[in-house]
Amino acid sequence: MVPSKVWKPEESKEWILASSKRLGGSVKVPTISYDGMPLNVTSDPRFQIFDAFHDYLRETFPLVHSRARITKVNHYGLVFEFKGSDQSLKPALYAGHQDVVPVPSDTLDQWKFPPFEGHYDVETDLLWGRGSSDDKNMLIGILEALERLLEEGFENSRTILVASGFDEEVGGPRGAGKIGLELERLYGKGGDGKDYPFEFVLDEGGLGVGEEQGIDIAMPAVAEKGYTDIKVEIRTLGGHSAVPPDHTAIGILSSILKKIEDNPHKPSLTPRNPILTHLICLAEALESNVSSQGRTQKASDGEPKKWNEVAARIAREGTRTQKYVLQTSQAIDVVNGGLKANALPESASAVINHRIAVDSSLFEIQHRLEGMIRPLAESFGLKVIVGGEQQEGEAQDPAGTLRITFLTSSEPTPVSPWTNAQFGRLASTIRHVFPGKDGRERLVTPVVMTGNTDLRHYLNLSQNLWRFNPNTYMMNSNKHTVGENMNMYAHAQTARFIHALIRNTDEAL
Repeated sequence: MVPSKVWKPEESKEWILASSKRLGGSVKVPTISYDGMPLNVTSDPRFQIFDAFHDYLRETFPLVHSRARITKVNHYGLVFEFKGSDQSLKPALYAGHQDVVPVPSDTLDQWKFPPFEGHYDVETDLLWGRGSSDDKNMLIGILEALERLLEEGFENSRTILVASGFDEEVGGPRGAGKIGLELERLYGKGGDGKDYPFEFVLDEGGLGVGEEQGIDIAMPAVAEKGYTDIKVEIRTLGGHSAVPPDHTAIGILSSILKKIEDNPHKPSLTPRNPILTHLICLAEALESNVSSQGRTQKASDGEPKKWNEVAARIAREGTRTQKYVLQTSQAIDVVNGGLKANALPESASAVINHRIAVDSSLFEIQHRLEGMIRPLAESFGLKVIVGGEQQEGEAQDPAGTLRITFLTSSEPTPVSPWTNAQFGRLASTIRHVFPGKDGRERLVTPVVMTGNTDLRHYLNLSQNLWRFNPNTYMMNSNKHTVGENMNMYAHAQTARFIHALIRNTDEAL
């Protein structure tokens, strides 16, 4: 292993103040991704804010911009390449996205500081603003680490790339989607018996660095849950509400939605799921002080029946995060129906969002939902149609119809290995940067990402796809909501970790 040059920016108040200006300046550029923006980025002026953001990065990181080969992909996607001296080593790819979610105007008065002011409160060490944690903390931390390495005269043996999409918050088709294809064109693609071109890819995510049941732990994610939105739409004949049927379209839809919510998905565990390894490792770490839940987890090794008993217990007794790391979630997020108080609704619809467990699949989720609601719909006399949107001029069945439409969907990602040398180097770097209390070694275990990241677009580049927020603060940062903020000392940990990982992986693994 290349000896890691110790750099501890969190111990320098001068560095913290300078970094707060760098991160705060990035927050001041409102790089917002909106739903419904066109795929053609040149057709909507709202994308032009990314030009200003690129100008800011160029001014803020002069060494990075003078040493890297920089490619713009689809106008606003950024790829920085630092060619290594040893071309026998596979490149490493670091990812961080530029865009942020919108700030609803009716929440502005709830922010302690304006969301795009990038205000640093020296008393609390918090930098406030939209994107301060998701994901400008990661992007700026990567660039700060590289700037520092260049200042130190570091000459990389392994080629290093930084990929930065600009629409991760809306799925990434214009940014990381295009970057992934460009990197496949330049470096090739793996899978189907072919070797992968990249050693590893690191992006945001995981469950961070913290404590669980008194154990110092870090939890990088080696997989992401799948995703699907399923639309349920009921169409019935209209009429005057003075002479209503027993059940209107809205009433029937309500019954169907209640049935869905009354029947959540069951949690499960299999050896394919890295959460099983996480639970067993945690139980072993607890040793003689193991909790009753921990004992069950430890005893479950090799006993499938007990694996599911553990999953069921976590679903009952664990936090919501612990519960939904294991099981498929379902959330009724959009409901529409009715136009006027004295007119029967001719249609009513809902969209149910699902995040699919790694032990499941799109087919299983879709088949289960259809099987659950078809008998109920038919009991109301509705004709059930699966797939497709209603076409203009399509005949309306006099008894009414229920249409199930599968909208945006993707399978759970492949699970990256966690017993190989590459993950071992990631784990050793985590332990180096984040030692446990009183000199104890921090436990590093694989987990599953409940949300989705730009890594979905890089599946063909490496088998080692890691999602990890390298600091101890992300779970408290209010990302995507009012008062998003970032602790600057935690941000310094992010930059320090990237600096250490680059040095510690600059050799054959």
